[in-house]
Amino acid sequence: MDNNSEASLTVEMVRSALTTTLLGNRIRHYAQVASTNEIARDAGRRGEREGLVVLAEEQTAGRGRLGRVWVAPTGCCILCSVLLRPRFPPRQAFYLTIAASLAIRRAVTRLSTASAQRGEGGEIECSIKWPNDVMVRGRKISGVLCESEFRGGAWDFVVMGFGINVNLPLEALGELASTATSLSIEAEREIDRVGFLSSVLGELESLYLLMQGGAFGPIFSEWQSALETPGKRVSVLAAQGRVEGRAVRVDYDGALIVETEAGREVRVVAGDLLPLGAE
Repeated sequence: MDNNSEASLTVEMVRSALTTTLLGNRIRHYAQVASTNEIARDAGRRGEREGLVVLAEEQTAGRGRLGRVWVAPTGCCILCSVLLRPRFPPRQAFYLTIAASLAIRRAVTRLSTASAQRGEGGEIECSIKWPNDVMVRGRKISGVLCESEFRGGAWDFVVMGFGINVNLPLEALGELASTATSLSIEAEREIDRVGFLSSVLGELESLYLLMQGGAFGPIFSEWQSALETPGKRVSVLAAQGRVEGRAVRVDYDGALIVETEAGREVRVVAGDLLPLGAE
């Protein structure tokens, strides 16, 4: 384990803040890594039990959806991967991804409510862009990448990775400032990364235990109500090519249903969504 003594986020601080019983039963913290998902995946292949949390102050080869690079400067973000060993069927894998985005959204809402009660700022309205980008005022603050490995047709393990822009200053966003933001920008103050991470992991554990018990309905309903995508005109780069039209709803398997100009409904299971504006 590589602890960075100069970083404000340490294993001891995170452990003392956690209220979880499963997630964070082991914590590894690094000053710099290529990818937290890679470290968690290696641990999974070695047979390590679920609940491991891997954190980094900086990563140089982090990946988002569709192979995009996710690079974050030192000490500004939460870069986290969690090792899980689900018992529910792999066909419900998409629930892991939406659970992560819901946990982050819940934590943002809790932070916003607490700040408002202390008179430290207005409400941070948080939504989800299909399938799992966490958004504030139309700009992204977090992304999720879940990677699964199987053995004999069943899950061996899942690595749930997420990056959250916490104390990322506006100037650090550069050309992404029009499409991305951070919690500190929205709250107009520095955010306690340890406390926020603890909140995210607490919410995530609650959702994961629901899934382990087969309670998928409430999770889907919450995710569906949090989505900002339905009702908008969209262009989706999907496996079947570019799909354009109006996003009308999501199915229980997470697929986005897009009604084309010809009136035909197309199911998009996965793809890169580009909003064109609401109807």
